[in-house]
Amino acid sequence: MAAHAFGLDTITQAPNMKTAVVRKIARNAWGITNCKIQVLNGYEDQNFRLTDCVWDSGSTIDQTVIMKVTNPVAALNPEHLDFQRRICELLNAEGIPAPYYIPLKGSQKIWRLEKVAEHMAPLPVRMIRVLPGNSLDQFEANEAVVVAIGRIVARFHNIMDQIPVHERQGHVPFIAAENVECAVTELQELENRRILSPERAQMVRVVFDELRMMLDNGMEMDRGLIHSDINDTNILVQPAVDGSLEITALIDMGDVHTSLRVMDMGATCLYLALSDKAENGDWRRFPTWFLEGYESVRPCPDAHRIYSAMRARMACSLVCGLRANRINARHETDSYVLKTQKKGWKMLELLLEAEPKLI
Repeated sequence: MAAHAFGLDTITQAPNMKTAVVRKIARNAWGITNCKIQVLNGYEDQNFRLTDCVWDSGSTIDQTVIMKVTNPVAALNPEHLDFQRRICELLNAEGIPAPYYIPLKGSQKIWRLEKVAEHMAPLPVRMIRVLPGNSLDQFEANEAVVVAIGRIVARFHNIMDQIPVHERQGHVPFIAAENVECAVTELQELENRRILSPERAQMVRVVFDELRMMLDNGMEMDRGLIHSDINDTNILVQPAVDGSLEITALIDMGDVHTSLRVMDMGATCLYLALSDKAENGDWRRFPTWFLEGYESVRPCPDAHRIYSAMRARMACSLVCGLRANRINARHETDSYVLKTQKKGWKMLELLLEAEPKLI
């Protein structure tokens, strides 16, 4: 899968929006005549929760919905938006609850271009039905939950294999492993501007060298469509009768692309280890528990490379966060984007100490 040619100052984030613009889009495109609006966290996309919705159709089904404004990079490939709907329909059919995109008023289309900011070209906007459950970040990811996550990721990979290769879309998000050369260029820019110390830059270079080796051997590894962003906000859960946590949905297919399957595993385990609820204990427990679940559903020939994948995702995430802050397209200090920086550098040190390594 070819990487996207990102320039040094390519904006990858959807801009902030005024509440009046959100209301206008909701009314004109979907027929929501009144609602309350809450701004949600979003790394690249911009998301809003609309509650107490009044529809001009008189519908009472969706009183709470999520409006998603697609980031300008994903907007370059609008076919990927329809592909996400296909993925969600396939997941739902196979028993993994996934988002339902609410069609536009009087249409079967799920998105339309909207002028959301004066300085930016129109971006695709979608409306999503709220699924049951709360994000995992409100709970502790214990062994049973992580094993269950491993199983659901394996099922996701099995289901994605049903989609023929020639029908898969070519979207590659900035954070993807395939964009490592763009990340290397950004790393040098961050060091030149003294945003990043030489010591930290060298840590990242070591990881990127290892990532290049892994990508060079990619034809010998398990490849296919990956979610690429299975974190504790994109997994919804709810307490069961016995007190355990039940996974109720997997959301946000915006970063789905073709890559090494182990990159999906590494990213998932990394984000579990970085979770605010994961303060105590050895981070190694997460890949151990995850693989127990994954391998109960699907063979994992690349399990020995999961630490390498975790290192790669950590380095890519750190560089992406600093890049977003450097460009500052939203003209604010984005605490959500910078959240990973707080724990990330220490985590990268720990991951660099872990064996096995490819180099």
